[in-house]
Amino acid sequence: MRAIAVEFQPDNPRDLAAALKVAEEADIRDLVAVAVAPTSVRGLDLAAEARAAATLREGRRRVRALAARSQGVAGPSPSPAAMDDAARGAALAGLISLSRRAERLACDLALIDPVPAVFLAGGDGANGEGEGDGAASRAKMDAGAAQVAERLCRALFDLLRARPNGRFAFLTPGHPSAAPGLAALDLVLGEFPAGRLGYWHDAARAERMARTGVARHEEWLTRFDRRMLGVYLTDLDPRTLEAGPPPGLGCVDWAVIRAALGAGVIRAFVPPPSMAAGDMLLAIAALGEKGLF
Repeated sequence: MRAIAVEFQPDNPRDLAAALKVAEEADIRDLVAVAVAPTSVRGLDLAAEARAAATLREGRRRVRALAARSQGVAGPSPSPAAMDDAARGAALAGLISLSRRAERLACDLALIDPVPAVFLAGGDGANGEGEGDGAASRAKMDAGAAQVAERLCRALFDLLRARPNGRFAFLTPGHPSAAPGLAALDLVLGEFPAGRLGYWHDAARAERMARTGVARHEEWLTRFDRRMLGVYLTDLDPRTLEAGPPPGLGCVDWAVIRAALGAGVIRAFVPPPSMAAGDMLLAIAALGEKGLF
């Protein structure tokens, strides 16, 4: 299933219209909407969002997943001083709001990225993140995986109870030391039905994990193959270890990705910032030549 990631910014319909034009020219019917507006109802212009949703319907495009614009994914999540009820409640409300926004777009899948730090922290403020080089970071996260999984599961039970018809998915962590790591995420997914909670692969992030010695790229694909709902076809600059190059111009091994994707996995092209429409079409064509799109 082919999709293109579009910025769902209700107060800036021009960007949305431009992305829809590219989708039309490339004959892409499905979208992953990246919400730029606040996920909280407070401060959200519901009328503008309704107009943007109407634009999607008029363009005969279906939103398959809704993601919030991540902040600070280049580094580890901040460690809260204490896991107080107010902070936990606010984080939970944000994810409930994101799920409700997805529902207004006739979509039942919301992507959790990043995982709220308050869902991971214990009373001592520890949040299960690793430190040091890749191997040391992986060892520390594996050692604390059970505790991190237990804390995260408690929050997820509340979230799924509040959204009985919603589905959620975790992305590959945005930083080598960010929690939950491979082991904790595996434990968490094992506690919930596949129809409610899944995994969304980010190729650039997984490649960063491999290049920093945390985990081989293939580990994310093989461990979560049965829970994989989608993949961001993003590439990684081998010098800076930052996402951004058009697919094929970075260091991701696309043969590894192609071999791991089942027929039902959503394959989402993510245009780099400020990419011209013509360049988007060329990148989409290149992905098709690689058998990924």
